[in-house]
Amino acid sequence: MILIEDHPSDPLVAKYIDRYQYFFIKEKGFFKTIPNGKIELCIVHSGSFEVWDDISNIFKPNKPSGFIPATSSVSLYRVPSHLLCINIKFNLQVLGLPYFEGFLKNWSNRAVTDFIPKQGIEEIRSLIKPELNDIPVKKMDQIFATALKENDLNNEIVKLTELMVVYIHEDFIVNSLAEEMNMSSKTLERLTKKHFNLSPKNLWKVIRFEHTTSHIKRSDTQKLIDSLSYGYYDQSHFVKECKKVTGYSPKEFFSKLKLSTNDIIFENDNLTDKQ
Repeated sequence: MILIEDHPSDPLVAKYIDRYQYFFIKEKGFFKTIPNGKIELCIVHSGSFEVWDDISNIFKPNKPSGFIPATSSVSLYRVPSHLLCINIKFNLQVLGLPYFEGFLKNWSNRAVTDFIPKQGIEEIRSLIKPELNDIPVKKMDQIFATALKENDLNNEIVKLTELMVVYIHEDFIVNSLAEEMNMSSKTLERLTKKHFNLSPKNLWKVIRFEHTTSHIKRSDTQKLIDSLSYGYYDQSHFVKECKKVTGYSPKEFFSKLKLSTNDIIFENDNLTDKQ
């Protein structure tokens, strides 16, 4: 399996896109995505992947190009044969664009061409090659700079997500954030439910967990005590939160994060209970 990651260099694009990922998975297998405070857009060149549906208890095929919403739980995927694709991780601020209004309520019905012109999608597909060594960041930036328009932003959502990042370093109080937003707590609840399908507290937990694990993953020592600077009361608190979110203890979780990214786990076993 080959994974290449890179970040946008265009300042406007970098405000809304966290990173570009190139995947070349040469054989069938399973992978999990950890809650990361991102909305993802996957454009497949060849092969396919399927997502586990907890309601029907089966894997369902994913579209050749489509969005994967931010969630507060682990998602399980299966690659039936192989997968060659580009994955784009959007920061949550992108939900301020008109297209993403109420995104999580009907995200599976959204057409990628409503956000990126068909020509742009085909240009991205033409960049995906088995022998790719580096992501063509400049070309990717040009495509998304056309789709992302600064004057279309919902400033309320931008302010909310920016404040969420500020609050990851301290104890989170809904009333305090509501005051910062100049609204009531109930209005804030409705706002986050509408745009993210998450409560303010759960949205904050996802953002905090992503920042914490990213920091620990990048550090040489990977000490859990570093989690205290992100609002966790003690190491035991982070251990419980990690177990709740990922299903793994921090030791198991970080041992499985063998890739450069901090939110994807590839499974080597057959996961026979999910077949």
